[in-house]
Amino acid sequence: MGGAARPGGSRGGRHVRRYVNVNGGPDRRFKNNARLPVLRYGRLTLRSHSGLNLVWDVSQAPLVHAVANALHQCTAARPPMIHP
Repeated sequence: MGGAARPGGSRGGRHVRRYVNVNGGPDRRFKNNARLPVLRYGRLTLRSHSGLNLVWDVSQAPLVHAVANALHQCTAARPPMIHP
């Protein structure tokens, strides 16, 4: 779930309540039971054998696939150089 501000270009549509009952309905005991948007995020993870671990959560999920494909094509075209 996102924070208070919705990122530009993010996709969503559904909402949930901050406090819910066991049956999934809103808990009416709380006066400030705000509706929160459910947003779709994409996750891009880059790892290396040397221990590099980068993780990005992106609010525009379709762009993650485009970036991943571009990186894959880039590494396939020219293998990484390993320096001793």
